[in-house]
Amino acid sequence: MSYRDWHVGMKVVFIGVPDGFTILGQLALKTGRVYVVEELEMHCKGDIVGGVDGLPYVVANEALYVRVEGTFYHAACFRPVQPRKTDISLFTSMLNGAKEREPT
Repeated sequence: MSYRDWHVGMKVVFIGVPDGFTILGQLALKTGRVYVVEELEMHCKGDIVGGVDGLPYVVANEALYVRVEGTFYHAACFRPVQPRKTDISLFTSMLNGAKEREPT
C-alpha cells in the first residue's frame, strides 16, 4: 500500500523508529499498538515542524507525517492494519462446538 492510500481515520500499527531515524524527546507510543490517523501532512526539506518534545525542528528530507494522539510522527514509523479475512466457516465451527458442549 502506497502512502497515497493513507487517509484520516485509518488504523495504523506503530512499528517503531526505523534505523537511521532519530526521535527527539520522549516517545509516547508503544510498539505493536494500533492507532488512528488524526491528520496527514507532507513536509518538504527545510520546513520547521514541532518535535515530540514540543521544540521546533528542521525537516531533513521530504516526507509524510502522521498525527496520532495529538503528535506528528514520520509515516515510516507505522504500517496499515491488515484486515483479517474471515469466512462463515469460522463462525459455523464455533457454533457447532458450542452445541456439542451443551449439557443434555
